[in-house]
Amino acid sequence: MKLKSEIAWRLGYELVRIRKGHGPRALVWQIINASAPTVCFDVGANEGQWAGGVLSDDATRRIVSFEPLSEAHRVLLEKARGYPNWVLAPRMAIGNEDTETVINISGFSQSSSLRPMTHVHSDAAPETAYVSTETVAVRRLDGVAGEFLRPGDRIYLKIDTQGFEREVLEGATGIMESVVALQVELSFRELYAGETLAAEMMAMIGKLGFQLFGFCNGLRDPKTKALLQADAFFIR
Repeated sequence: MKLKSEIAWRLGYELVRIRKGHGPRALVWQIINASAPTVCFDVGANEGQWAGGVLSDDATRRIVSFEPLSEAHRVLLEKARGYPNWVLAPRMAIGNEDTETVINISGFSQSSSLRPMTHVHSDAAPETAYVSTETVAVRRLDGVAGEFLRPGDRIYLKIDTQGFEREVLEGATGIMESVVALQVELSFRELYAGETLAAEMMAMIGKLGFQLFGFCNGLRDPKTKALLQADAFFIR
């Protein structure tokens, strides 16, 4: 294995055991196995990329997806029909109050956000610039979660909401004691105006009773190569 790894490195590649690696799918698999959730809440599901990866590893895993974009929600609905244990909530954004607002739709739909995008983000990834908007309902997670929970459920909470992660956590206080693991996208620079940055988010999550499990590199500045955004994994 050592010789194969050296050859791969010289050719510009790196050999890793998939489930022992530090990529997003490997870390999701590792933390799910470590925390043993009975249900996964997929907040900011987009078109089901995350849920699809989880289900490809374990087709029996219960997943509840939340997605605010109308087109992404339509695609999700079609995908979820193939899995009796994959539930799609009505179209909504998740936040810290029940209200209605406008969401900014990105040319790369995964970068859509309730917040304005800063030049740091658009400079690093020009294809993510906003192209339109639509109105969406916002709901607290602890206000809608009861419809999808069973007695004694242990929740894996994945949050990918493009700068709105703090608000999601603030709106989940009523179910937080049932959350056994967290996956949260963190920003090290302000990519969305007014978002809470990584250091403060990690301190907040620590006070909720979680410790860091792992990091996965995400968006980098194309010029400096500095890390701008990453997925962080926490376990209770």
